Amino acid sequence: MLTLAIPLAGFLGQVTRDEFEQVLDQPFVTTARTRGMSDLGVRLRHVLRHAVVPAITLSGWALGALIAGAVIAENIFGRPGIGQVLVTAVNTRDLPTVSGIVLVVAAVYVVANLLVDLAYAAIDPRLGGAR
Repeated sequence: MLTLAIPLAGFLGQVTRDEFEQVLDQPFVTTARTRGMSDLGVRLRHVLRHAVVPAITLSGWALGALIAGAVIAENIFGRPGIGQVLVTAVNTRDLPTVSGIVLVVAAVYVVANLLVDLAYAAIDPRLGGAR
């Protein structure tokens, strides 16, 4: 689990931090501070809300990388899982199993990206879609 999580967590953390620093320079942050809001309040209520959008976007992409990494990690460490089943099915030319796993992974990827799009609307209503 750590083999898969640490690289993705570092990548998502770096993207969030970079965006956080860019959002701190926006005019609405200055406005919130001049209205008397504390620095912690500005960071939690305003800045973090805008800085997390790129990380959410990349989390949808990261799910695909996570599944691909699982195939490799499960085979290297000999752990049972969908990745090892997929490799075994490919080696034995079990086409129905390969097709089933690919369809399940594709469905999970589509649902994850749908959830990412719904999270946009929850975080920033302006990104909710065309009206």
